[in-house]
Amino acid sequence: MHENEQNLAKSVVIFAKGDDSVWFAEKFQMPVKTEFNWEETANLEQLKEMFNDFPQTGIILTQKSAIKILDTELGTLKDTKLYELDLDTEDWREHSGPPHGQASLGPGGQNTQKEQFEARFDANRHRWYKDIGSTLDKLAKDKDWSRINVVGDKDEAQNLKKNMNKKVDDIIPKNMLEHEEMHIINEVIMN
Repeated sequence: MHENEQNLAKSVVIFAKGDDSVWFAEKFQMPVKTEFNWEETANLEQLKEMFNDFPQTGIILTQKSAIKILDTELGTLKDTKLYELDLDTEDWREHSGPPHGQASLGPGGQNTQKEQFEARFDANRHRWYKDIGSTLDKLAKDKDWSRINVVGDKDEAQNLKKNMNKKVDDIIPKNMLEHEEMHIINEVIMN
């Protein structure tokens, strides 16, 4: 443990047998109570509590024409998806790489282009979010999310929630789309 101390997350759970074989060893981003049990069967109570407290969760971050989805379990990132709205086709496209968002408005993001984008976005937000809502519902079903959190501008988050059939458990009115994934998870799930 001491040799790997710098590589550890917030906690480690280990199940082992007396013959030096390990059944289970996993690092977690959440604290655990330090316990040592020597029994015929593994004591799973704390692990069950962790699964209950931090179930499979989807974090949906929205910021105008970009939506980032974090698939998490036990406070750990399992998968990330990013969708961007193509303003030419008005379709959401899965994107790889950093979000372009409003940076794609041209050099310096000229004020007139930005104002035109803002007006167009506000006029079409409901329809565009309705289009992506079914994609998010399908993702929630496929990933078997027990909880869904939407993070972003309050109006945008509420509009996205209204266009989803799956239950949204919490709306967090913060702009975190550009933040590092573990920072987002710590802010949204662990607090």
